[in-house]
Amino acid sequence: MREDLELRLIKQRLSLEEQHAAIMSRVASLEAGLAEAKNMLVHIDELLLSVARIMGDEPEAGAAPYEPVRRATGNPKKEVIAQEVRDYLKAGGRPMSRRELFQRLCNDGITLRGTNPEVVLSTMLWRAGNMFGIERLNSGGYALKSWRRIRKTHDPATTNAADHK
Repeated sequence: MREDLELRLIKQRLSLEEQHAAIMSRVASLEAGLAEAKNMLVHIDELLLSVARIMGDEPEAGAAPYEPVRRATGNPKKEVIAQEVRDYLKAGGRPMSRRELFQRLCNDGITLRGTNPEVVLSTMLWRAGNMFGIERLNSGGYALKSWRRIRKTHDPATTNAADHK
């Protein structure tokens, strides 16, 4: 009876985590759209400023209140990477090392730029992983938080996928 209840609660938690991940993905998409809209407003303000100068009008002080949003490195958003990692972990049914996750991203054509791209991945997961139910293990690997109660070891190299199904 207690095991049935625990199993139902785990399934319910997984369902809620999936819903949360979908919402966070939508939020990331909306944020990207907002950044694009802000950049368009900056462009429009620049055009209006040019037209005003051509016509001999002085623009109002602070006529361009929007600053363009730029990505310094051109990396994908951390939320996008966290969702991909969550999908890899869920599909694999076991914890995975940072190197394995990085290789999977590369194999799927996702490029992370930086002096040490694997460290970039760690930083992205440190910042966004919690929103997607991902936790870093003592061994340096990553797992879904929902596995915490049923995980028998923290070593991705020795964890049996059957332990997490």
